[in-house]
Amino acid sequence: MIAPLQAMADAGEVELTWMPFHDLVETPFLPSLFELARLQPDILYVQQMLSDVTFEFLQNVKEQTDIKIVFSLDDLVSDLPKMSNRKDIIQRDMKSRLRKTLALCHHTIVSTQPLADLCQRYTDNVSVIPNRLESERWLPRIPSEKLVHNKPRVGWAGAQQHGGDLALMTDVVKTLSDKVDWIFMGMCPKELRPFVKESHEFVAFNEYPQTLSALDLDLAIAPLEQHPFNEAKSNLRLLEYGIMGWPVIATDIYPYKHDAAPVTLIQNEVQIWIDTILAALSEPEKIAAQGRQLQKWVRQKYMLEDHLDEWLKIFKSL
Repeated sequence: MIAPLQAMADAGEVELTWMPFHDLVETPFLPSLFELARLQPDILYVQQMLSDVTFEFLQNVKEQTDIKIVFSLDDLVSDLPKMSNRKDIIQRDMKSRLRKTLALCHHTIVSTQPLADLCQRYTDNVSVIPNRLESERWLPRIPSEKLVHNKPRVGWAGAQQHGGDLALMTDVVKTLSDKVDWIFMGMCPKELRPFVKESHEFVAFNEYPQTLSALDLDLAIAPLEQHPFNEAKSNLRLLEYGIMGWPVIATDIYPYKHDAAPVTLIQNEVQIWIDTILAALSEPEKIAAQGRQLQKWVRQKYMLEDHLDEWLKIFKSL
């Protein structure tokens, strides 16, 4: 949400005022209608506002102003995996909340087709705009050269809500720990730590591209638990790995096979993961070429600044 809006503002296409962020805040700070009137916005853009407080706020905006409301959604909030760390703090009636909220909005923007399929049950005005990378943030962080290491560096990066995904890799990590150096950034379950060469803490968003680049991987993995929530996710993990020029082995699931991403797709079976990783590492020149191919794919299709017109088209139509 932040990146495309800021990029349009930087390009002089929109005038932008940020409200305080509200993610998982029970009583978020929201402007009064008087404060909104002083700002005189044409559009109020909100992301995943589905609490009782924010519903009342949007309802007042819809009923008492001429401001157009644009809603965005980037997670399947109605169906979280069992091991998600957000499961206990997300309301159970999310479908009902989404239906009532979308009825107040003039347009809805989602990041994937499965999310569009969900939202189109409740509104006709839905557009899919994929997640993309900011050139200024990511391109300067592309590794210029690779360091020499004693073992191949195989890695994963992600936040704390990926318990179910990493559970798939427990036996894989243990089995291959004498053959590869496992490099983790962000979540690293306790049971894996004795087998992981490096475990790096997650960092602030502004530091993320540089810190990710410093992992200096030979091969990246992108396991995803087979679950509707993950089917609705974007391919952002492939984009982040790919811009670094790293080859990727990923679960054969919708977000990773969508748009013909040049990665190796496999089923979530331990022996298949082990065999595929070993086969890839046995041909270092081949997988290095695959990494370069993935990087080219990302740069051709998924750099944000090349697609701002998709956002502007929606805003100008309201």
